[in-house]
Amino acid sequence: MSNQINNGGPAFPLQSIGPEFLPGYSGMTLRDYFAAAEKLDDLEHISMEGAVALAGPKPEGNWNTNPIEWRKWEARWRATVRFIRADAVLKAREVKL
Repeated sequence: MSNQINNGGPAFPLQSIGPEFLPGYSGMTLRDYFAAAEKLDDLEHISMEGAVALAGPKPEGNWNTNPIEWRKWEARWRATVRFIRADAVLKAREVKL
């Protein structure tokens, strides 16, 4: 079984025309695009336990005493959810209807 992540290939394929694009550059992957486009308003209700399961232990202090580390921690669990959902979209695309 392969551990390689299905990235869906390029989201916006580019053709290299002269020096404007790097050779072999194919742009953003579909997986990245789906993750970036995911609306996460429904995550405002996530429990602290759920966030810890996604991003690891909470940082020291709290939002007022250590805001940068708390923001990084929040970004980790939100990004994890985005990629879980992006992977589900890519998996659903494989299903033959």
